[in-house]
Amino acid sequence: MVSVLRPLSPRRLPLCSARLLALVLLVVAPWCYGGTTPGALRGLTLALLALSGLALVGWGCEKRLPRVDWTGWVGIGLLALGWLSTLLPRAEFDELTKLLFPIEGARWPGTVDAVRSLPVMLRLTGLAGLFFLLFDLATEPRWRKRLWLTLAVSGGGVALHGLVQQVEGDIWGYWQGRRLPFTVFAGFWYHGNAAAFLNLTWPFAVALALKSFRSPGAQVARAGWTFVSLLLMAAALVNVSKAGHLLLLLQMALLGLFVLPPFLRTWQAESGRQRRPYAALLLVVAGLGLALVFGLDGMKSRWSELTLERLRGESRLESARFCLRELPAAGWLGRGPGTFEAVFLDAGTRDPERVPRGRWRYAHQDSLQTLVEWGWLGGCLWLGTAAALGWRTWRELRRLRRPLFSRRHALQAAAFTSLTGLLLHAQMDFPLQILSVQMAALAVVALGAVRARDDSTGCQAPRASSLP
Repeated sequence: MVSVLRPLSPRRLPLCSARLLALVLLVVAPWCYGGTTPGALRGLTLALLALSGLALVGWGCEKRLPRVDWTGWVGIGLLALGWLSTLLPRAEFDELTKLLFPIEGARWPGTVDAVRSLPVMLRLTGLAGLFFLLFDLATEPRWRKRLWLTLAVSGGGVALHGLVQQVEGDIWGYWQGRRLPFTVFAGFWYHGNAAAFLNLTWPFAVALALKSFRSPGAQVARAGWTFVSLLLMAAALVNVSKAGHLLLLLQMALLGLFVLPPFLRTWQAESGRQRRPYAALLLVVAGLGLALVFGLDGMKSRWSELTLERLRGESRLESARFCLRELPAAGWLGRGPGTFEAVFLDAGTRDPERVPRGRWRYAHQDSLQTLVEWGWLGGCLWLGTAAALGWRTWRELRRLRRPLFSRRHALQAAAFTSLTGLLLHAQMDFPLQILSVQMAALAVVALGAVRARDDSTGCQAPRASSLP
């Protein structure tokens, strides 16, 4: 850290400090119970808001706006819409009766429960600041490398914690002596959230491992990143999420399709190294075989539970049908940010047959929950922005494709693979409602959707003066 700050002028110090703190938060967040407990949510939200304030001071000292494109300003518009809904509620939820009661005299179609919407909007405001900071950070090559390393290290920490926990139990006292169900993995109480985080981060560790094979004399880095990559894949297999297993296999196929052909052609093109790519492939295959064997028992037990009868009675389908029935009532502006649970409980109290059994905090389908909470206007803006960022990541991947291996193309392939897995996972679970996953997803978006200044095509990052 000292080596980073030493050559900086005083006016660059605040922004550089904000960037370093953002990287630290990305590593710390999954260890704070994934940002799922009330205390962790409050602490991380305050940290994100403070970080956003420091970033604003930094941009002010440098006398410029953050380097961000239209997606950032759409996000500001969505924040304004959400805050307007939160500050002008039309109903309130009573926890005792589990019913929504309209507020007399309310005219604006705002949130149905301001108590739930307020912390969600504070969190989204902090995440917006993080998005601007990471997007701005990713335009500089040196900081892109640091962000790439941070994602791989963060995922490796979660994988190591989870694997130790599965083998030895809670030996670190992380869960304070609580009896752990089989769904717990590392700092995540729900295995689906852990799977989403692992599948977000392992492609970056693999890209770093492949890069190390292309760097002469990088034996330590080669051994280290290969170990981290295999550790992450083993963790994704040991974790009992069936969606995580399927998406891991899909992502492995995608990343192999994008990266392995140019990697092998590069090795073959270099004189005297014709046999080395086969040794590298043998190492990867052997490592994957070990990872598969390590996680085989857990995978068998989970997949053996899957039957046709269970698929027919899947409660996620009931939840999706409930969301579809709620869309007309949600209208253009929705029921309010973070109010799905209140809407669910109110509907279940009035007509229990309309909802699946139990108390559902999330819909297990992020797209439909977004439409219910934000309405057609806000929901379509959220989903459209996510689709646009995904498309830009794919477009950059195609633009950077070369016959031979390049570090930049490997990074872009990792970003596209990660985002693909996350967006598919969000259609069967709720990873985008979890703070640590949201933070990691913003980092992946920044790496995938931004063109760095050292682009070989000469295309420069968006300048502050070109912003609207």
